[in-house]
Amino acid sequence: MSGESGYEELPEALAQAERALEVARRDHFGLVRHADLPVGFLGLLDTPAGEGTARRLLAPLHGHRSSAELLASLRAYLAAAGRWDAAAESLGIHRHTLRYRIARIRELLPGDLDDPDYRAELWLALRMTERG
Repeated sequence: MSGESGYEELPEALAQAERALEVARRDHFGLVRHADLPVGFLGLLDTPAGEGTARRLLAPLHGHRSSAELLASLRAYLAAAGRWDAAAESLGIHRHTLRYRIARIRELLPGDLDDPDYRAELWLALRMTERG
């Protein structure tokens, strides 16, 4: 269900209502209000297209035998804005262990971890997998 809209806002209201209906069907709810859904870019991710993109971005890590450690390391590294000591401490590992894991992640992922746009995409993909 979308909010009240004027004629000019009908396309956006229709998209909101369709998204709310999709979430209601997926999660087996009788009624979902668009205003109750996540907002911003994270809200856009809560769609089949967003979930598919998240899966594809992280697929090289999910396919690795140490995927849980690599994903946790990437999450900590990104959350700490690349600060080795802070990220390693949050994981309870030595910073050299984290450096090794991030080097392995750099080998597995096709993008450049030094690119802020790519880091943002990875962060959003990790957020999606936390919820799913």
